[in-house]
Formats: sequence, C-alpha cells, structure tokens
Amino acid sequence: MQNKDAWLSSLPSAPIFYPTTDEFKDPIAYIQKISATAKSAGICKVVPPKEWNPKFALNLETIKFPTRIQNIANLQKKKMSSKNARRTNLTRPLSKNVDQVVCEVCEGGFHEEVLLLCDKCGKGYHIYCLTPPLSSIPEGDWICIQCRQKNNEIGFEEGKVY
Repeated sequence: MQNKDAWLSSLPSAPIFYPTTDEFKDPIAYIQKISATAKSAGICKVVPPKEWNPKFALNLETIKFPTRIQNIANLQKKKMSSKNARRTNLTRPLSKNVDQVVCEVCEGGFHEEVLLLCDKCGKGYHIYCLTPPLSSIPEGDWICIQCRQKNNEIGFEEGKVY
C-alpha cells in the first residue's frame, strides 16, 4: 500500500479555481479565460461561488423520463463457427440464388463462411462488416439492423417512467 501512496503523492496537483460572483456571471467566458492554465495541467477544478444559482431548464413537476431496458446477454448468443457455416434458414424464400448474395456493407461475395443472411429480408452481411463486428456466426435467428429498425426490434423493452 505504501508504493501506491508514494505514486499518488508524486502526481502534480490539478489547479483549483475559485471565481468570484462577478467573474462567474458568464461561466463559459470564465472557462475560456482559464483554459490555457487548465489545458497545460490537463485537468482543473472550478468551484463556483456559493451565491451562484443557475437556472434549471426543466420543470420537475411535469417532466417524465421513460426508460428502456436492453438485455445485452440475449442480443448475441454466439456459437463457434465451423468452416462454411453459412446461414440459410430464412423465414421466407430468397428472391435470388444464395450463391449470388453479397455483403450489403462491402458489396463482396467472398468469405462465404462468415456471410450472415438476414432471416427477414435475406440480405447478406459479413460478420466482420457489422457494427460492432461479430466474432462468430450467432446461434438462432439473426435479423439485420435495417429490419430491426423497421420493426422496432433492437432488443429494448419498455421500462418504468420516472
């Protein structure tokens, strides 16, 4: 524990600013005024005057904040991809031959072993072209982001309203 304390005590202190009420009438202008000192230190602390009472823009009596819940664990159930483990279990037939499917992102038809097919629209996507990229072919049905956005199926459930 002593090594950690020694390391912390060796760090330079960040500058702390205590503006007067008059200096802090325009907080943005004050921050611009001290920015050179703050930038040279990398960080600073500004302690506003005790009298400073900014306007709060929200009416706390009428504002409602709806929340949404996203169960991340269920978004990407992954399984190890075997070579040539292409997805072809579509809920509707493809309008074109599976061998003619190309990635919607890079427009390439190569690396078929990692080319996912959307179970709704049949469009193809390489797992490495997705954002975020996948490390393997996911287990179960897979629906592309365009189809999820159309059907509001991004993995969110409605939560409480506060």
